[in-house]
Amino acid sequence: MVVALVAMGCTSGETGRGEQPRETRATNDRDTVTTTTTGPSSTDPSTTTSTTEGGIDIAGGIGVLGCSNTAQHVDGYLAASELDLLIPTPLGGGDLDTWADSSSQGYESHWQELLESVPPGSIEDMWVQICPRRAGAQVTSAEENALKSIVDRLRAEYGDIAIAVSGINLYEEGYVCRKMGEHGVGLSWALADWGVANLGLVRGPETGPLGPGTVDEDGCHLSPAGEALVGQQLVEWFDGP
Repeated sequence: MVVALVAMGCTSGETGRGEQPRETRATNDRDTVTTTTTGPSSTDPSTTTSTTEGGIDIAGGIGVLGCSNTAQHVDGYLAASELDLLIPTPLGGGDLDTWADSSSQGYESHWQELLESVPPGSIEDMWVQICPRRAGAQVTSAEENALKSIVDRLRAEYGDIAIAVSGINLYEEGYVCRKMGEHGVGLSWALADWGVANLGLVRGPETGPLGPGTVDEDGCHLSPAGEALVGQQLVEWFDGP
């Protein structure tokens, strides 16, 4: 749930951009988050307290990293949410390798668009959806290194943020997105679980399953009905009860 996303963050104990870890306590069905920060030219810490829905900093919102399917998830979420926590970002073509491989054609443009849409220092939480290309049945060390590279850069850019990670949306049994192949969905979730176990990430929301009626004509992207389905699922996960 969302409170877990806020509470986790990095496991190294290091803090980013001069910020100290947040403390969260429940107050009248809300979470009061107390943040202590030390300015670059100040020796006395200043303490600020903000009340948030579900433990998420509403003012900052939640950054999103993924692909075109992820962008459709965000569209569906924003259409259904009253909190609008997820920050829309251009994500088309943002598969795992594009975000991880600095030599890939879209690497710099994708990171630049993310940093412009979600400036460092403006958020404390990020949702990463793993979008694989055609994949094998087992997670490889190259794929593990790719996810680690993405997480390392996120923490270098944004400091000690909490990162939730999900695989790609599920499809109905027997339904295969040809762009990813029969193993793509399972591999993306196996890699997400590896990130939870080894990189200090939080397991993110599971969306779908999608199939006839909720998938677009290309067999992979979401139809309007699919966006509505996953949007409501994201509202339940991010906005919380």
